Amino acid sequence: MPMRFFKLLVEWVQRTSWARLVAGTAIGIIIWKFSATFVQDLLVYGAFLFALRRVSRGAAAWKQLPGIAFIVVLMHMILSLPFSSNPALSLRDFSGMLKIFAGAFAIPVVFNTRERIETALFYSATAIALVLGYDLIRLTVALGANLLREAHGFRPFILNHSNVASMMAGACVFVFFYFFWQWRRSFWRAAGCLGGGLLCLAYLVLLTSRGPQIAFALTTVFAGVLIPRRGL
Repeated sequence: MPMRFFKLLVEWVQRTSWARLVAGTAIGIIIWKFSATFVQDLLVYGAFLFALRRVSRGAAAWKQLPGIAFIVVLMHMILSLPFSSNPALSLRDFSGMLKIFAGAFAIPVVFNTRERIETALFYSATAIALVLGYDLIRLTVALGANLLREAHGFRPFILNHSNVASMMAGACVFVFFYFFWQWRRSFWRAAGCLGGGLLCLAYLVLLTSRGPQIAFALTTVFAGVLIPRRGL
């Protein structure tokens, strides 16, 4: 009975646009904000187990240059462990990254089509925008007129560190721009994407993290080179 109810609930969410948005955004918040929770572990390792049974669906991702580079870096990390000044400590630190590798393995299997990749990017960007929006309110209330001067070092950080949050904000600006262009003929969708992008851009400016700001500026300048010629 519980499994049947769960199946019916999933089918209803899949059929209902606002329910998909709420569910997808909630999952995004859990994954990106609550990184040390059992729920996130369940999602990531559950996706990993699902991917183990369907390895062929994601095989193409590891045959391309980014996938090959990821494998090379991973192999270098593993092979260099015995040569560390403290192998036991290095092994312990490496084991803490297993969830990242499990998630990376699952991504090309679970999101094996352009539509699924776009869906994951949109829900992730929406989740991050909500988290950063909350952080802007928190920082404004706590710091007031000192926001620009003290926001960068204010603790507790919302996403591990202000530099990390700023990098996520910059990445989300590009994601929202993509969907703004895709949905430019739909007023409310385009307006939502524009609002999300402006919020993330404001966060990037106000947090004054120079590294992420420089990376964002360079990416913007060279976007014509970085984006494939086939365009958006």
